[in-house]
Amino acid sequence: MMPAQLTTEARVFEADAGVPRDWPGARFSRHIDAGGLRWHVQIEGRGASILFLHGAGASAHSFRPLIAALADTYTGIAVDLPGHGYTTAFAQGAYTLRRTARAIGDLLDALAVSPTLIVGHSAGAAIALQWLLDQPADARPPLLAINPALRPFGGVAGFAFPVMARLAAASGSLPQYLARRAGDRRQVERLLHGTGSRVPETMLDGYQSLMQKPGHVQAVLSMMAGWQLEQMVRAVRSLDPTMHVVLGGRDRAVPPARTTSTVAGLANTTITELMTFGHLVHEEAPELIAELLTKWQGREARTQYGQ
Repeated sequence: MMPAQLTTEARVFEADAGVPRDWPGARFSRHIDAGGLRWHVQIEGRGASILFLHGAGASAHSFRPLIAALADTYTGIAVDLPGHGYTTAFAQGAYTLRRTARAIGDLLDALAVSPTLIVGHSAGAAIALQWLLDQPADARPPLLAINPALRPFGGVAGFAFPVMARLAAASGSLPQYLARRAGDRRQVERLLHGTGSRVPETMLDGYQSLMQKPGHVQAVLSMMAGWQLEQMVRAVRSLDPTMHVVLGGRDRAVPPARTTSTVAGLANTTITELMTFGHLVHEEAPELIAELLTKWQGREARTQYGQ
């Protein structure tokens, strides 16, 4: 693999005809076949490559404003996770953390690229950490983890929620029902506002479109049903990755205190808490996240090369 940038060949895939012309960043969309999936990938920018992994229920569109803010210095590679957005679903079997991480590895092999940085939001950060566990020690890029979902539900919810998610994922009618409900803009607004964030109308448009796709809803339920974090989090403590965690102080989806307690004691992890933003802080303040990323990368480079 090339260590920093996409090969010329990987830049010339035909535009993805399955993506609507008015979809955010549609002109940067590509279809790429890898690991038995047809991936929807958006590639924009110049310079070293950054891999962007969204959270459950989102898509590559979640990172559109952030990638645009970084495009003069970085090549952003944003993917729709399996079954999400415009990427095909796994043909059969569970959407486990390890399986999804390995699928990401297959995609990177097809692109012939090794990212110099990964940006993962919520569940995307957990997938990134699982992928890092499978890499050689000298080939693990740093991770910018935005409101990472690294803790399972506690108590009764820790048992009941995965069971309910599995039942829901097995239902053929529930995804259809939820997709129909998403036709009501107010339902989508309530869901997103429940994360503690207020996102631009264009982002709301994207989420409403996604939530009206039964296949997308099915993939979200399947991911929740197969989500097992305990083993990965234990392994990460021994991995001690180079990671910067950005927390939204108003995050109601993944409370900041839960994340802080999970990463406490990791020697190579730093934390920035942005008190006035919620779970979707990268959509609320993309320029601020771009500034934090650039400064952090600059510090990492100076430390690495002894400058």
